[in-house]
Amino acid sequence: VATMSGGTPSEVTVEDLQLWGQHAWKAEHGTVEAATRFGDKLVEETSEFDESLVAFINNPSEETKHAAISEAGDVLWYLARVATELGVSLTDIADANIRKLSDRRNRGVLGGEGDNR
Repeated sequence: VATMSGGTPSEVTVEDLQLWGQHAWKAEHGTVEAATRFGDKLVEETSEFDESLVAFINNPSEETKHAAISEAGDVLWYLARVATELGVSLTDIADANIRKLSDRRNRGVLGGEGDNR
């Protein structure tokens, strides 16, 4: 895990976040219940992030920016927990997403909707 300087993590990677979460989270993991709980929290935090982003867009300030960053961190936290339950790293997820988006761009179907485009 990244070094702590004055109580603040420095140069934290997504791998650090995921590893820290595996050791810090006291709830049982590796179960359908855990995956569901983390998935539900991910949806909840994504909604809160959306609200904070709208607040920043409507009233750009350091306060609303900090709130959006804080909520984005919560989304990242729960995404890391879900990834752990799936048995993959956030880096694996990012790599798969880049490959998917690159393929769509190369085929000229980056815009639009639906997974199978």
